Amino acid sequence: MLHGISWSLFWVVCVEYVNKLVREDWRVTGQSLLYAAYYGAGVIAGNFWTGYLSDTKMKVSEIFFIKCSHR
Repeated sequence: MLHGISWSLFWVVCVEYVNKLVREDWRVTGQSLLYAAYYGAGVIAGNFWTGYLSDTKMKVSEIFFIKCSHR
Protein backbone atom coordinates (compact mmCIF):
# COMPACT_ATOMS: atom_id res chain seq x y z
CA MET A 1 0.00 0.00 0.00
CA LEU A 2 2.81 2.41 0.82
CA HIS A 3 4.42 1.71 -2.54
CA GLY A 4 1.26 2.85 -4.33
CA ILE A 5 1.09 6.04 -2.32
CA SER A 6 4.77 6.88 -2.79
CA TRP A 7 4.64 6.07 -6.53
CA SER A 8 1.55 8.27 -6.96
CA LEU A 9 3.30 11.16 -5.23
CA PHE A 10 6.40 10.57 -7.40
CA TRP A 11 4.30 10.68 -10.57
CA VAL A 12 2.45 13.86 -9.54
CA VAL A 13 5.77 15.58 -8.86
CA CYS A 14 7.14 14.44 -12.24
CA VAL A 15 4.10 15.73 -14.12
CA GLU A 16 4.17 19.06 -12.30
CA TYR A 17 7.88 19.42 -13.04
CA VAL A 18 7.27 18.77 -16.74
CA ASN A 19 4.44 21.31 -16.67
CA LYS A 20 6.85 23.92 -15.32
CA LEU A 21 9.51 23.10 -17.94
CA VAL A 22 7.32 23.30 -21.06
CA ARG A 23 4.96 25.94 -22.39
CA GLU A 24 1.24 25.47 -21.76
CA ASP A 25 0.45 24.57 -25.38
CA TRP A 26 3.11 21.79 -25.27
CA ARG A 27 2.12 20.22 -21.95
CA VAL A 28 0.43 17.19 -23.47
CA THR A 29 3.53 16.47 -25.55
CA GLY A 30 5.80 16.93 -22.53
CA GLN A 31 3.71 14.58 -20.42
CA SER A 32 3.63 12.03 -23.24
CA LEU A 33 7.42 12.12 -23.46
CA LEU A 34 7.67 11.70 -19.69
CA TYR A 35 5.34 8.69 -19.88
CA ALA A 36 7.35 7.23 -22.75
CA ALA A 37 10.65 7.77 -20.96
CA TYR A 38 9.33 5.98 -17.89
CA TYR A 39 7.50 3.11 -19.60
CA GLY A 40 9.53 2.64 -22.80
CA ALA A 41 9.41 3.07 -26.56
CA GLY A 42 6.56 0.58 -26.96
CA VAL A 43 4.24 3.14 -25.43
CA ILE A 44 5.18 5.66 -28.12
CA ALA A 45 4.54 3.15 -30.90
CA GLY A 46 1.24 2.11 -29.35
CA ASN A 47 0.06 5.70 -28.98
CA PHE A 48 0.98 6.53 -32.58
CA TRP A 49 -0.81 3.39 -33.78
CA THR A 50 -3.92 4.22 -31.73
CA GLY A 51 -3.89 7.79 -33.02
CA TYR A 52 -3.60 6.59 -36.61
CA LEU A 53 -6.49 4.16 -36.19
CA SER A 54 -8.56 6.86 -34.50
CA ASP A 55 -7.90 9.22 -37.43
CA THR A 56 -9.30 6.60 -39.80
CA LYS A 57 -12.63 6.95 -37.94
CA MET A 58 -12.36 3.48 -36.42
CA LYS A 59 -14.44 2.98 -33.29
CA VAL A 60 -12.58 2.93 -29.99
CA SER A 61 -14.00 -0.52 -29.18
CA GLU A 62 -12.55 -1.88 -32.45
CA ILE A 63 -9.16 -0.33 -31.71
CA PHE A 64 -9.20 -1.89 -28.23
CA PHE A 65 -10.09 -5.28 -29.74
CA ILE A 66 -7.20 -5.08 -32.24
CA LYS A 67 -4.68 -4.08 -29.55
CA CYS A 68 -5.81 -6.78 -27.10
CA SER A 69 -5.99 -9.59 -29.62
CA HIS A 70 -2.28 -9.23 -30.54
CA ARG A 71 -0.94 -9.90 -27.06
